[in-house]
Amino acid sequence: MYALVDCDHFFASCERVFRPDLARRPVAVLSNQDGCVIARSPEVKALGVKMGAPFFMCRPQLESARAAVFSANFQLYADLSARLMGALRSFSRRVEVYSIDEAFLDVTHISSAERVSFARALRAQLWRELGIPVSVGIGETMTLAKLAARSAKRTPEGVWMIDGPIERELALRQTPLDEIWGIGPRWAKALARQGIDDAWALVHASALQRSPLNRCGRQTVDELAGQVRFTLQTAPQPRKSARVSRTFGEQVFDEGALCEAMSHFASKLGARLRRHQLTTTTLLVSLEATQAQARPQPGRRPPRAHFRLSVPLSSRTADSSTLIEGTLSATHALYQRWREARREAPFELGGWRKGGVLALDLSPQARAPLELFAPSASRVTLSALEDQLNQRFGRQTAQLGATPKSVTPRPQGAWRARSAYRSPRYTSAWGELLTIDIDRVYRPRGA
Repeated sequence: MYALVDCDHFFASCERVFRPDLARRPVAVLSNQDGCVIARSPEVKALGVKMGAPFFMCRPQLESARAAVFSANFQLYADLSARLMGALRSFSRRVEVYSIDEAFLDVTHISSAERVSFARALRAQLWRELGIPVSVGIGETMTLAKLAARSAKRTPEGVWMIDGPIERELALRQTPLDEIWGIGPRWAKALARQGIDDAWALVHASALQRSPLNRCGRQTVDELAGQVRFTLQTAPQPRKSARVSRTFGEQVFDEGALCEAMSHFASKLGARLRRHQLTTTTLLVSLEATQAQARPQPGRRPPRAHFRLSVPLSSRTADSSTLIEGTLSATHALYQRWREARREAPFELGGWRKGGVLALDLSPQARAPLELFAPSASRVTLSALEDQLNQRFGRQTAQLGATPKSVTPRPQGAWRARSAYRSPRYTSAWGELLTIDIDRVYRPRGA
């Protein structure tokens, strides 16, 4: 038996943890650049605001409802997620972190009669310790647990269990194809053409009707029927690549500003590789520029022209200075391509809107072979010292000279992402810790 713990409107719930005054107010969280809505509290859903709705279109509606709007604060969300996943490990020895707000637990060791009370106790403890509301679905397979969590969100109790043929049939008959974990809209359309409308019909369909499905899809059907095909992956899967990318706050035309942004991304990528004890031999530098439309479509962003360049490194490394050197050489070459393209057709290409650095061919640092042209010991020591200082005193306390100097928590620059409504990083930045006026909270008797 498996239990799926699914956080309710997670990003919005994280914003409420340190703001009790928002308990009953509508809360919406925006994407990078404050472009669209990516998280909604139940009150925002009741307003009719759709997931992914452009902020400029729903802003009057949110303002009239006195909704609290926040820019995405992923550093805060990731920290609260890590705390929540750590708390879940006290309930089960086998936990698979499926996403930032979902985790599967093995509950086979708990008797059938006690599983619902176990789920209630889990919800109560997570709420008491973290202030995050969760829904818990329990099923014979991971796919059925996912369906049970979907039903749990619709109940005041927040718990649902599918542990028998009657409960399974009821859940499958109420589940559309496009809401089945692992099916998705594309397969749902193909199956609908075969006369399959819901999960119950899919389980009882013939092999010919299921022909659009691949091997993973057929395993999902077996899971819906109560046959275990997927098991918990408690050990993290080895990373094959790592990426740091960002959409710029404004169009960037200046090469210096572009290099500043890309060196910042490369430095962050190096720190990430060292944190996970990984090394790379190849970088893929990518840039996107706005592209003119023959017929502009209102409400849709203009298309973008993509520029990419692969950079082989001289040795396997995670050293930030080496990554920055490779990134800047590729950035300069791509900038020249963009200039030539604009010279030939000046009205077809606009400025840069997005950039990123992707590290490929990753391998654990402990397994990296000794190389003749590996970075010098001084560079490795410098990177380690940089990580130690940033870990102790906060991000961007120490950084290489090629990266932009930061004297504030969020340095200014045309390429910086817009986040006009970002909340403080209460748990991971010394300068943004929650402060309490003790004189207002506590007053001695007779004062």
